[in-house]
Amino acid sequence: MNNQSIVKIKIIGKGGQGIKSATMIAGSILSSITSKYISITYNYDAAVRGGTIEADLISSSKKIINTFIDRADIYLQFTATD
Repeated sequence: MNNQSIVKIKIIGKGGQGIKSATMIAGSILSSITSKYISITYNYDAAVRGGTIEADLISSSKKIINTFIDRADIYLQFTATD
């Protein structure tokens, strides 16, 4: 990772694709190799199965006040979303 004080990552996909697991693993790795603060938030579609899920992961050298990502540094989309 570069020396930015904050890195914002957004991951989007459908339920069942492992979005939550991938985000938790990425957050754990970032935390262990950078010793920075990590924030993970999820936003779910109202559908019971197969709905859209968005995961926001923020890594920062300072305490994270705002967990909302308006512009991601890294954007991963597992499937096309409606």
